[in-house]
Amino acid sequence: MKKTTLFSLIGIFIIGVSMTMGGCKKKDTHDEWVPPAYKPSFIAQGFEYTSSGYSFLYFELKCTSDAVEITSIMVAGPFGTVTFSGGGEIFNQNQSIYLYDEDKFLYACGKWDFTIKGYIRSGSHTGESFTQTTRYELL
Repeated sequence: MKKTTLFSLIGIFIIGVSMTMGGCKKKDTHDEWVPPAYKPSFIAQGFEYTSSGYSFLYFELKCTSDAVEITSIMVAGPFGTVTFSGGGEIFNQNQSIYLYDEDKFLYACGKWDFTIKGYIRSGSHTGESFTQTTRYELL
C-alpha cells in the first residue's frame, strides 16, 4: 500500500472518531429539568340559601394543605363568570373562604369551576405563587 493511501486512511479514521466522540458527549440534564410548580390542595362545597323567593348558592372553599394568601378567585358557572379580589387576605389551613353573588350564583345544576391565585404562606414553599383549580358539581 502506498504511503499516501495509508496516511489518508489514518486521517479519515481520526476525523471520523473525533466527530463520533463529540456526538457522544453527555448532556447536563440538571439544567434542562424544571420541577413542576407546587400547587396547594383546595376543596369546594356549595350550599343553597333562599332570599326573596329565589334560591341561590354560596360557596365555601378551603385550602387543605397550606396557609395561603389569596389574590383572586375566578368562579365560572352556568350563569357566567365572577372574579373576586382576594385583597391579599391570608387564610390558614382549613379556614373557610365564603363566596356568593346573587346575580350569578342562582341555584342550578351544573359545574362550577374555581381558579384560585395567590401565594403560599406556610411550609417549605412559603412565598411561592400558585394558580390552582377545583370544581364543585351540583347534580
